[in-house]
Amino acid sequence: MRPPQVARGWAGARLPCVLLALLFVCAPTHQAAAQTYDPLAQARRLEAAGEYWAAAASLRAYLWSHPEDAAVRWPLGRLLYWLGRPDEAFAEYDTALTVLPDEPWLHIDRATILMDRGDLTEAETALENALRSARGDRTDDGAAVEAQARLGTVAYWRGDFTRAARLFRAVHQPFRRRTGFLEAGTFVNPLWTVAAGGTARSLDVTGASLAADGWVRLKGSLPGPRAGVTLQLGRAWQTSLTGRSGAWTGQLQLGVEVAPQVRVRGRGWSERYLWTLASADTLVMVRGLELVLDGAAARRWAGEAALRRERLSGETTIHTAYGWMLAPILPWLRGGYALSWQDSDQTRWTLADPNSSMGPGQGMGPGGPMGQGPDLAGVYAPYFTPEATVVHSALAELQGRAGFATARLSLSYGFRAVEQAPSFQVVGAGPLGEVRTVYAERRFSPWRIVGSLGLPVGCCASLLLEAERERTAFYEATRVSLGVVYRFVPAPLARTP
Repeated sequence: MRPPQVARGWAGARLPCVLLALLFVCAPTHQAAAQTYDPLAQARRLEAAGEYWAAAASLRAYLWSHPEDAAVRWPLGRLLYWLGRPDEAFAEYDTALTVLPDEPWLHIDRATILMDRGDLTEAETALENALRSARGDRTDDGAAVEAQARLGTVAYWRGDFTRAARLFRAVHQPFRRRTGFLEAGTFVNPLWTVAAGGTARSLDVTGASLAADGWVRLKGSLPGPRAGVTLQLGRAWQTSLTGRSGAWTGQLQLGVEVAPQVRVRGRGWSERYLWTLASADTLVMVRGLELVLDGAAARRWAGEAALRRERLSGETTIHTAYGWMLAPILPWLRGGYALSWQDSDQTRWTLADPNSSMGPGQGMGPGGPMGQGPDLAGVYAPYFTPEATVVHSALAELQGRAGFATARLSLSYGFRAVEQAPSFQVVGAGPLGEVRTVYAERRFSPWRIVGSLGLPVGCCASLLLEAERERTAFYEATRVSLGVVYRFVPAPLARTP
C-alpha cells in the first residue's frame, strides 16, 4: 500500500512546485509593470472622471511606499486643497518644499492657501520667494508673472492700491515696437495740399514681425465758410505666423471756425488698433466718430471739449467724453484742469492662456489639482475696454526759447481717478466650480509728461525731438521720436512776422 501513498504524496507536492514556477516566470513581468507605473497619470485619469477622492487615495497609496517622492506630494496637496482640506494640503506642501525649495510654482500654490486663510503676511513672503526663484532660474517667465500678479492681489486686499497698480501694470502685456515714418507733400494751389506717407513698424512680440501703413491725404481750406477739410485713404498690412492680412484705413474731417482760434470739428475714421499684446499679432481695426470744440491752438486761454464713440471688432463700443482748459499764469507758464469719462458696453477682460504660464513638470503650474483648469490671471484681449473710468487731472504747460530752439513741456496728473476693475472669481468647488467676472472700484493715479524741442537747421529744415512718458489705468508707455521737416519752398500764405 506504500507506493500508492508515495504517488499521492508526489501528486500533492507537484502543485506547489508548479505555482512556484509560475511565480518565478511572472515575477519579471510584475516588476516591469511596477517600474512603468505612473501615479500622476493614474490620478489624472481619476480626476478627469470626477473622482477626486479616488485620485487622492491613489497618490496616498503610492506615497505609503515612496514617502520621499515630492513630485507626488505636490499634486496630492492640490487635490486635498480642492477637496476642502487646507490643513492637510498645507502639510503636503511643506514636505514637498524640503525637497524642492527653489520651485516657484510650489511657493505660489502654498501662497494660494495662505491667501484663502487670510494670512496675507505669510502669503506675501511665499510669493516673494516664488518671484526670487523664478528670476534666478530665468527659464519660467510664467511663474514670475503669476507671482507678481498675486502679489498685486495681496496688496489690493491690504488697501495698498498704489503698489497693487504697479504690480498689475508690470505683468500686463508689455511689448515694444519700433516705428519709422515718412511723409512728403506739395501745394496744389495756395489753399490745398496733397501728401503721401507711410509707417513701418517692427513688433517685438511672438507671432508678429512686421506691420505697415500707407496713405494719401488731401487737405485744404474753404474760404467762404472758413472751413478746413481733410480726406485721407490708406491701407494697413500685417505679417505674422498666421500669414498676411490687410485692411483699408481712412479719415474724413471737417472743421468750421466759430470764433478767433476756436473751431468746431467733426471727424470719422477707420484705423488699426495697436495698444495691447493681443492686438500686435492680429489686425484689429477701430472705427470712430468724434465731435470736438477745439480751442487748443490759442496762445493764452486754451481748451478743448470732445465726445467720441469707437467701434471695435466683436461689436464692442467705447464711449469717451473729456474736456480741459489752460489759463495763463506767467508768460512762460499755463495751468489748468481736465475731466474725462470712459466706458464700454462690454468687457474684453479674458482668462490668460494657461499654456503660457505652465510650470516645468507634472502636476505643476496654475489651475486645477493636477495642473489642469483655469488660471485666474486675466488680460485684455485683443483690446482694452475701460469700465466707468472717471479722471480729474491737474495740468501745467511750460514753453519758451533756448537760443534758436523752441522748448515745450506738458504735464498732467490725475489727482482723483476711479474705475470698475474686473477680476475673476471661482464660484463653487471642484469640477462644478464656475469662473465669473466680478468688478470692484479701484483708485489709481494716472500721469503724463511730454517734452519737445524744435531746432531750425539752415533756411528750410527743422529738427524735432519729442519724448513722452505716461501711466494709465491699464498700461505704462514710453515714446521717443526724432524727426526732420524740410520745406523746399515757403508756404504760399506764410506771413513774415
